[in-house]
Amino acid sequence: MLNQYAVKSRLKIGMFRRTALDKKQSSDLARVKNADETMVKVSKVLLGESATLKSLRQMANKIRAFHYDNTLPWDDGGYRMLPNDHYTAYDKEMQGYMRQFETLRAAFKKEYAADIVLAQKNLGTMFDQDDYPDVSTIDALVYLTLKYDPIANDADFRVTLPTEKMDELRADWRTREKQILVDANKHLWERFSEIVTHANERLSKDGAKFHYTLPQSLADFKDVLSGLNITDDQLLSNLAADAAKIADVPLDQLRKDSDVRAKAAKEQAVVLEKIQDKMKDFVQ
Repeated sequence: MLNQYAVKSRLKIGMFRRTALDKKQSSDLARVKNADETMVKVSKVLLGESATLKSLRQMANKIRAFHYDNTLPWDDGGYRMLPNDHYTAYDKEMQGYMRQFETLRAAFKKEYAADIVLAQKNLGTMFDQDDYPDVSTIDALVYLTLKYDPIANDADFRVTLPTEKMDELRADWRTREKQILVDANKHLWERFSEIVTHANERLSKDGAKFHYTLPQSLADFKDVLSGLNITDDQLLSNLAADAAKIADVPLDQLRKDSDVRAKAAKEQAVVLEKIQDKMKDFVQ
């Protein structure tokens, strides 16, 4: 039963809107240009100089990326699947992110009034105080919530229905469980394929520049896979370990030694070929 191996995780992030439509400027521009007003939209950046809002947006993007990279696909309600083996590491990291987000939100609220004053200076006659909600509403607009829910199993169908219908519902759920596992495994292979493809392309191209993130991305995937490989796909684990060996090669050697680089590119190409062969299994 899938519920014995994973839970559902749902992340929601709210953010202060970056831009607003200026109806008057839209109308004026349409008139000057002899255009249909419905075809002209003029927008303005509300707090373009706010460093704290920029930091909040960057943190939100970082959290979303972490959430996506450390969970598996689920098929409804904005949830992702989180294997039990990865729960502790995931939750610890997310709790840290949530504290950082809250600190940044507090700083944004503290600087909000000054940011509006600066926006008024920068926007000139396009400034409209009504575009800026009261600071007391910021917590409702800028937020981060994380929710865990259990995954159902066929024993959870307790509604009173004819036996035949109940059997059908349970069979449907078991079929759905199997497909969820297939989709989760496919997701990991696709993600792995993207990382290895990028590594192979950069290593094989003469003169191509790359940073430490190239080998590190392969090492990171191998590490996170230990918690996400809910189907216990040994081929995937073995290939991920093979691809991650590049992280043991000093970066300067990869950059400067053409023989070392060619060897690394060949090794990634071998892994990529095996990935592509495996991906044929997922073709519908």
